[in-house]
Amino acid sequence: MNTRVYIDGYNLYYGCLKKSPYKWLDLKALFESQILPSVYHENSTPQLLNQGIKFFTAKIVEKAALDTNSTKDQETYHNALQKHLGDDLCLYEGYYAVNKVHVYQVQGNTLPRDCDRVEIWKLEEKQSDVNLATEALFDVVTQQDLEQIVYVSNDTDIAASMIKVREYNKIRVIQGWSQVRIGLVIPTKPATDPDDEETRRANKTLSELADWTVKHITKEWLEKSQLPHKVPNGRRPATIPTSWHPESEMFALVMEELGKVHSLSESWQWLATTKPNIDGLIDLTLVTPLDALRTTEGAIGVYDHAKAYVEYKINKQN
Repeated sequence: MNTRVYIDGYNLYYGCLKKSPYKWLDLKALFESQILPSVYHENSTPQLLNQGIKFFTAKIVEKAALDTNSTKDQETYHNALQKHLGDDLCLYEGYYAVNKVHVYQVQGNTLPRDCDRVEIWKLEEKQSDVNLATEALFDVVTQQDLEQIVYVSNDTDIAASMIKVREYNKIRVIQGWSQVRIGLVIPTKPATDPDDEETRRANKTLSELADWTVKHITKEWLEKSQLPHKVPNGRRPATIPTSWHPESEMFALVMEELGKVHSLSESWQWLATTKPNIDGLIDLTLVTPLDALRTTEGAIGVYDHAKAYVEYKINKQN
């Protein structure tokens, strides 16, 4: 079944990725190897078309970013995605509007109209949801070989697009084309606590318009769908930002240690190759330091390896 996936990047980030170690996400792997096989039997897993992943996002506004590295980290990720996925990905960028607005201040149980008005900064993403809805509908109207579309959003703004797709399916039948199935993936974490404000429930309106719904994205799926730590990108490969690493603190310490004797590129090369077995240290003969760094125990072991290696190199130089 020829399929295309339409991802609301804002929804995905705030529903699944914020404060998680899985931001370095391979979107194609997530859907092709995890989510879609969970919906269909193995012998009928959908096939992604060219530009099978359409990703709708917006550049972070530097003056409103909470982290000074946010804009650079996002740019690095987008470059890595585009280089790694090539023609399988199409990235659409909207923008953030930052404006001063006056709003009513909450003052106990006082009605909003009777409260004082205060001036705040309002950060609002523009175009992404509209672009997503429009692009999905356009593909259904113009592409005969398209058999399934998957919306990745929990935003009711896409409901109109889903309704029009269902209506246009009648015309596709008249044209001799197959009807397009509608999938819906709610980009949110599984509910561990129903009262948790950060846990979002599947939008009932959207689910009723879809042929099938995946109500959350699991930690296991995200963990199995990470990009390589280092993605080739000409002379300057795109590397995972230190703060995005699953074991970010230990990763930073390892890189700092290796930096005493190696350049950045040499440090990455050291991380990407297996090591000889050394008594008293973690076994890295079959697993690279990069792979071992994904767990706390492994990260500690890699740090010990790096310290021993650096000490050996310094002593040898002396």
